Amino acid sequence: MTYLVLERVVKQFPSRDAAAAETAAVDYVSLSIERGEMVTLLGPSGCGKTTTLRMIAGFETPTEGRIVLDGQEIQGLPAHKRGMAMVFQSYALFPHLSVYENVAYGLRVRRRPDAEVRQRVGQALELVNLGGLENRAPNQLSGGQQQRVALARALVVQPAVLLFDEPLSNLDATLREQMRFQIRQLQQRLGITAVYVTHDQAEAMVLSDRVVVMNRGKIRQVGPPTEVYRRPAERFVAAFLGRANFLPARTVDLNGTLATAGSTGATDAGGKVGGTSSGVEVAGVRFPARGPSAPPAGTDVTVVLRPESVTVEPRTGGHAPEGTLSGTVQRAAFLGSVVEYEVLLDSAEPGGGAPSGPLVAVHDGDPNRDEPLSAGALVALRPLARELYFLPTEAAG
Repeated sequence: MTYLVLERVVKQFPSRDAAAAETAAVDYVSLSIERGEMVTLLGPSGCGKTTTLRMIAGFETPTEGRIVLDGQEIQGLPAHKRGMAMVFQSYALFPHLSVYENVAYGLRVRRRPDAEVRQRVGQALELVNLGGLENRAPNQLSGGQQQRVALARALVVQPAVLLFDEPLSNLDATLREQMRFQIRQLQQRLGITAVYVTHDQAEAMVLSDRVVVMNRGKIRQVGPPTEVYRRPAERFVAAFLGRANFLPARTVDLNGTLATAGSTGATDAGGKVGGTSSGVEVAGVRFPARGPSAPPAGTDVTVVLRPESVTVEPRTGGHAPEGTLSGTVQRAAFLGSVVEYEVLLDSAEPGGGAPSGPLVAVHDGDPNRDEPLSAGALVALRPLARELYFLPTEAAG
């Protein structure tokens, strides 16, 4: 059931140059969020994600558009009348108040009875595993504990929507990872609707039912984490959600043996999709590929290949095996569980060019090999089955 709706929301800020036009920080954003769903606004600095969150919270007023919560327009309501709570990046705890009083603050503002305050504060602290720390001051807590106090303070008022403004960015890597899972578990356990802002791709993947990728004030793609990662709508999305190789390619007819996995049509046992028989040719080698549609054979496209979706094999005898790309290792970095290679592909054969730079491949460590392949090693690259994804021509730039 749709619970929170943004309809063509715009936020313009005056330009510092009086002669210049206003700057649109958020540019006609529309988004529907289901009750109990956790949605992450993801994008680089200045993309409009925080401004969007602040308009939902009531800290900013939209220049245009509507914000609807549970059937009621709220864009004109002040923040304290929206029934929302926010967890801030800086925690925003009161240093002169105890943990208990920090968590109780919102209930006291609402003039709830003391007995109710004691009960709800106790429940909130237990939810975030801070029971027994009620009398501590904020400066007696670790960064992770302070963040959990801020989370308890937001939860205790039982908000209609819980908002997060990059709440983990001040924590170290280990604490950040722990808090991701705690926040997600709590949100799912309580069934609360949440909107989370971050520029951290891993955070968005772990936390979200759906990811909203933003850039330059606009939404570029919305979908579950796996869909946005594996089937990016455009080059920006593919590059921002993890590392990606972008390979020039050309669509080809694979004579019905394999097919492009388009967004329409189901895959049959033989690999055909929607009755098509197309693939892509990269550096003279033909592969099956996925994409939003199957352009006619001979169409130039850009193929996305994730580093973890290609295997690296030593090449012997001078020629790469059929169905592989040949290249030379330029750099190898041992990272413990994996080895990261940069491989320069050999000169392209007719019918598909090679990328101008090295291709990055992340290869599982081989227990039978003492050392990674060294720079200068001749290798064959084998994309994993159906892991090549081509972008629409208009989205590839």
